[in-house]
Amino acid sequence: PVAGYLTQESVAGTAVWMANSSETGYNRTPRTGSFNATLRYSNTDWLFTPPVILDNTKTYLFTVYARQDGATSTSATISLSYGAEASAAGMTESILADYGIVNGEYQEVSGVFSPASSGTYYLGILGYINGSPWYISIDDISIIELPDNDFGVLSLTTPGYMNNVSTAHTLTAIVKNNGATTQSKTVTFKEGANTLGTAVTKSLATGEKDTVTY
Repeated sequence: PVAGYLTQESVAGTAVWMANSSETGYNRTPRTGSFNATLRYSNTDWLFTPPVILDNTKTYLFTVYARQDGATSTSATISLSYGAEASAAGMTESILADYGIVNGEYQEVSGVFSPASSGTYYLGILGYINGSPWYISIDDISIIELPDNDFGVLSLTTPGYMNNVSTAHTLTAIVKNNGATTQSKTVTFKEGANTLGTAVTKSLATGEKDTVTY
């Protein structure tokens, strides 16, 4: 089973979260590195982090990447919570409930939270899987403190013929608000030192994305 700095508690079923470095069937290949954690069918189990000190003036992003080997999202879900004790009963504060995952690439499962009071907390990942798929796989667990303002460009799409100045070109950028506050930004499109144009994003809450064009 998963050991070391992670602890767990079973809610239903006889299996537990297992550290995996060798099994690749049923989508159990790690997302990065050599290890991930897997949960077998017909089980509901918590996985807890070590204690972390949180500040009630800060906003945090709790993230895990997960997938299953079936196509039905209600057959395998991930919930994120935190609380003062590393136990099912101690997970009193919900961050994200019953997020359905499917097969294919790992999916980002994340939620933003700020504790009501500063102190020491444990963060929990609750995996539920029914009898249809074989396994849930999770990897790359993280908790980060969000700055107030952090806006990023995820991708930029440009035509391959921009040297043709007589042709109108469409530029497309996908942006994401990585900050702790809701914000809107002006995106400036440039070619070298020359400004081609600008576009204003929608008002985006933490974690939201927008596509802007010029």
